[in-house]
This record gives sequence, C-alpha cells and structure tokens, in this order.
Amino acid sequence: ANVSHGLSTCNNDRFLRFWWEVRQEDISLDYKSDRKKWVPYAKGGPYNKWYGNLWYTVNWEDDGKEIKQSIVEKFPYLKGNYSFVVTNESDYFREGLTYSFVSSFGFSCRYMPKNCIFDVGGSSMFPISGNPQEFSGIITSKLISFVMRILNPTVNYQVGDLKNIPTAHPSALGSKSISPDEIRDLLGSLSHHSPLPTLDSITLSSLAQDCIEIKKELYGFHVIERDFKHDPLAWGLKELREEGRPIRVKDALKRFFIYKAELEARLLINEAVNDELVLKLYELLPEDLTISDVITQCGPLGSLTEDARSALNEGRVHDLGRRTQDVSQGLSAVLEVLESEGIPVGAYPPRDLNEDERKTLKKLYLKHRHDRGSGKSE
Repeated sequence: ANVSHGLSTCNNDRFLRFWWEVRQEDISLDYKSDRKKWVPYAKGGPYNKWYGNLWYTVNWEDDGKEIKQSIVEKFPYLKGNYSFVVTNESDYFREGLTYSFVSSFGFSCRYMPKNCIFDVGGSSMFPISGNPQEFSGIITSKLISFVMRILNPTVNYQVGDLKNIPTAHPSALGSKSISPDEIRDLLGSLSHHSPLPTLDSITLSSLAQDCIEIKKELYGFHVIERDFKHDPLAWGLKELREEGRPIRVKDALKRFFIYKAELEARLLINEAVNDELVLKLYELLPEDLTISDVITQCGPLGSLTEDARSALNEGRVHDLGRRTQDVSQGLSAVLEVLESEGIPVGAYPPRDLNEDERKTLKKLYLKHRHDRGSGKSE
C-alpha cells in the first residue's frame, strides 16, 4: 500500500469545524461535482478500529485557496511552494484507510470513504491492488498490532513505520477462507442478523465490510457521529410499538442494550475470525487449526509437551497431552501474538466461572469495549 502524509492547515481554529457547526447543505458529498466549501476531514482521534472518528470538516473552497494562501504568507521561505505543507494533494478524496498518528492504547486503523481529505494526525494508506476493505482486515489484526509495537514501541506512529509493515496479499489465502456454515455455527443465534452466512465463502474483505457496517450501525446511536440516526430510547420505544408490546421506558432501554450487545458480539466474532485468517495468511497458524484450538488447548506460552506438539502438528487438538515448560515450535509465534494482545491463553474447563474468573473477564471487557464502538465517542 502507498502510505501518505496528510494535510497540515497550520491554523485549525480558522479552517476546521465539526460537522455539526456548519450547515449540512454546505458539506460536500462529491467535491469534484458539487465544489462545496466544507469537506469531510479525517483527523486521527482516539483509538478506534474499522470505522469512525470522522467528526471534522475542512474549508476546501476553491481547492483550498485560503489554506494555501495562508501557508504562503506564514512561511515566506517556501517562496510560494505550498506543497511542502499541503502534501500528497493527489490522494485527497480517494477511498482508503486512515489511522491515528498518536495513540497511547495502540495502533488503530479505520476505513476512510471517498470524498475525504486527511490530516497529518490521520495519515492514510491506499492499497496498490485489491480493495481497502480486505487490506483493513490485515492492518487491524492482532498480528499487525503486535508487529507495529515491535517496529515502533512509542505512542507515535509514523508514515515510515507503516511502510515497513510486511503486508501479504489477501489472494495468498487461497482455500484457507472459512465456509458460511462455519461462520453460522460461530454466530449461533446471531447468524440471522449477519449477511456473512449467505455468502459463498468468508473472506477478509467480506469480514471487514461487515465490521464497518456494524460500526456504522452502532454510531447510529452516537449523537456526535455523522451516522447518527436515533437516540437509544426513541429507537427502543419504536421497536416495542412495532412488536406490539406494552410501551415502557425500562423495556425500551432493555431492548436497545440487547441490540447493542448483539452487534458487539457479532463484531467480536468477526474480529476473531479475521485474526485467524490473517495468521493463516502469514502461515503462522496451520490450515487445519483455529485460534480457539490454540487458546483452549495450549496453555501459557512455552507449556507444551512433546506429545502435545505432535498432536498440534498433526491437527489432533483433542489428543493434547500433559504440559511441561517446552514450547511448540509451530505455534509459539501465534501464542506470542495472542498473549501480547491480552488474550488469556490456557485451558477453559466446561464449567461455570467462579467469582474471580468473572471479575477478570469483566476487566478485560471494560478495557477493550471501545474497540466495538462503545468508547469515548459514545
């Protein structure tokens, strides 16, 4: 992918506005045809995956005439060459991916629709081949998050760091994609809400597209998002009326929270499948194993016996033996990635969780919940 450094207005107070601060009819839908003054502006923002943080608009009237003139006046040593500051103008308005330049929580990447300009704080990537959706599946995976922390163990993610990511082409997955029946089993009762089981095969592109649509649906309840459609209470009351149920505020809010939890659950399942496909794309996870096999059977990093290694290498995940301090050569990389991302790896017994285990899982949920559209923008 080509990674592009974004625009620096050098005067955000003058040239930027939140989308709700300007008249909606003045915001461009297709700048090449409508030439409207205010254009959607990707400016980084808090940790957020798949989609979102598109709160700003930028004054790009007459192809940014005011911004360019202001830059030339402010930096006379540029001798009129504003392109040192208005960088990569040819990439403006392209469909791609944008990421947050600064993030203390970790690297996060989001789909950027057409007709956006992007900031230095939201520098962007444009796949050389393939579509942005399937590339976003790779970039937002836990494997690439792990790689980014190795390449740059700070809170600032430079354009050069993105260029150094070893990206594989999604077509290399070949037959390793999972079937609609498999995703239907994973989704369970949620499958009738998801478009994935209706597809011929589940690819990185289809998973990413569904994740993006889920985030848009979640942001339909966020008043500061451009995708805002309805407040939770009004939506819940409408659902009760359509279902012919008694109209009660408590029931309406309960209906909303259940719906939101279902969307978040679908997003989590999609992300787990996406991580699995990416690990297989990079040939770190054997084709006949799943992440579930690894985290439920392997135990902590470096804890497999010789029998267990043999069982895993042969795909006999239910024949795993005793654990020692040895590590499976074939799965050590997968375990390292999962543990670095805070995923509890170890045996999960078929029983109810005790109180301490429940508290641990609750902490993990609260720590990562903003990945699923429930964070600072709520």
